[in-house]
Amino acid sequence: MDEKALHSEIIDLTIKIRGLEPWKCLSDDDIFGIEYSKGIAYCSVIGHTMENRGVVFHLGDEGFRGLLTTLEGPENPVDALMTWRALSVSFDDRRLLKEKDLEIIRDSGRKFRGRGEWPVFKSFIPGYVPWYISDEEEKVLLELLSLFVIAFNEITRNRKRVSRSIRGVNVLEHSKNGNKWRIKKPDLSSEITVPVMQDRTFKKLYRVLTRVQKVLEMSYEPLSSPVREGKDRPFIPIMVFMADRDSKMVLAYGLARIEDLHKVVADVFLESIERVGIPTEIHVDREDVHFMLVETVERFGSKIFLGHDLEAVEEVKRSFSSMGW
Repeated sequence: MDEKALHSEIIDLTIKIRGLEPWKCLSDDDIFGIEYSKGIAYCSVIGHTMENRGVVFHLGDEGFRGLLTTLEGPENPVDALMTWRALSVSFDDRRLLKEKDLEIIRDSGRKFRGRGEWPVFKSFIPGYVPWYISDEEEKVLLELLSLFVIAFNEITRNRKRVSRSIRGVNVLEHSKNGNKWRIKKPDLSSEITVPVMQDRTFKKLYRVLTRVQKVLEMSYEPLSSPVREGKDRPFIPIMVFMADRDSKMVLAYGLARIEDLHKVVADVFLESIERVGIPTEIHVDREDVHFMLVETVERFGSKIFLGHDLEAVEEVKRSFSSMGW
């Protein structure tokens, strides 16, 4: 299928979904899955209680975990973008469309008029800014749009298809022999890379550093201003920091991309203990940081705790906010 034909089919299915108006009967937490050639996409409809309408396809277990993060309502909205793996189609005003969206519309030969009626297509990758869909993602989106229409028509006949339970999510399997629904329980465990400290480095530090009666606090915060290098997709920089609980002073910090977060967490930890010594305790407020550091911290003979509302961490985050970060 050539590009123009692909774009025409995408637009035709988008128009069909707009006509079905799934947002009138489904809310954003009415979740169901569709099995496609690369796995399972979990569908969430937006627009039930707000003006912006559309459908989001959360791809695989990673996408489902990101969807749950959004439904739980993170304190920092940018945190949601750190977890989304999804493709979406929504309807917006003409002035908000980018050249890639207009190219797809022009290729289809279809006409759109009015506010909130123009299709917008977005790709979401954890740690990066929502962006245009790639050529490969266009093919995936076409398949997903087609399956969504089939699944939604079945849901209108049986509303129980969108009911979630501890058993999992209803997933549609479509084939030439018909449609079948099954329960799928997504894997909610995240894949976290743990930094490994070389024995030589550990022994050298353990030998020269002194123990101190201190409590240190560590966290990270996605910053609100994306960074773009050349023509690459803009990414969301993450500020990793360690602070002293008593003085609230930042001992060490570093900027990371999401794929390098584990390395920067390790670097900030080492820089901090080289500066003040081996602390009695380290407190963190993010589960992934706890997972990354627990083995190393305990190796140094310190204790590590996972908690919330850490005094020094909150003070540092307020200072970030006041600086417009």
